[in-house]
Amino acid sequence: MLKKEDATAWLAGITETEHDVDTIFSLIAPQLYQSASTAIQLLKDREQAHANVGSWPCAFSGIGVIVNRKSLEHRDPGGCYEWYDLLVAAGSYKEAYFEVRDIGAYFEYTPAPQ
Repeated sequence: MLKKEDATAWLAGITETEHDVDTIFSLIAPQLYQSASTAIQLLKDREQAHANVGSWPCAFSGIGVIVNRKSLEHRDPGGCYEWYDLLVAAGSYKEAYFEVRDIGAYFEYTPAPQ
């Protein structure tokens, strides 16, 4: 993804939101945030890194995007119990739902009134 021509514009477009996510991350898990930020900076400092790596906007090492569809249940086999996955609902939508079957929870994600 980062090597594609339009990645620069996409990264610029998500930067403000990712900074907000980083702020939340730094408040709820400051040590983990600092470790993640250090790791990302080390990747950015590598000489052989692709140019767009330097534009990576957050401490998280990956971003998953789900657009207008149901998704399969997600498990992060590479993650650790102590790590965080943050979910951000963004964009223009009228209704969305988030189900966490493990705990029997079902959340309605309606946009805030304008």
